[in-house]
Amino acid sequence: IDSKNRVKECSPHWYRNNPAQTHNLVPWLDRELNALIEFDVHLIPRVINLVVEIIQLFGIQDEKFHDQMLRHTGEKTKHFQHEFYHFARSTFDIMEYDLSVRYTDVCPWAQELNR
Repeated sequence: IDSKNRVKECSPHWYRNNPAQTHNLVPWLDRELNALIEFDVHLIPRVINLVVEIIQLFGIQDEKFHDQMLRHTGEKTKHFQHEFYHFARSTFDIMEYDLSVRYTDVCPWAQELNR
């Protein structure tokens, strides 16, 4: 949410009708997937293409999106979905987003991973 409480649309319908909007997501996806997919970095461009395709079919928070991403992001898929959803809704580019994002609580699934 920006200073004027605006958020961007990020539904499958929106991305299907406005495919150019997916290009704004690529830098964030590239960075995050490089952090998550350590050993198969050659797959990252294909995984980015997969994400761009599936967000036109399923909502980012949808279980079907989760199922498609699970083999690539493993146990961190829920956290990836959470972060991706919030970036996709933001009105910022990646640099502005990084400067404005505030983390307040540890996500419940992150707490489970640390046990």
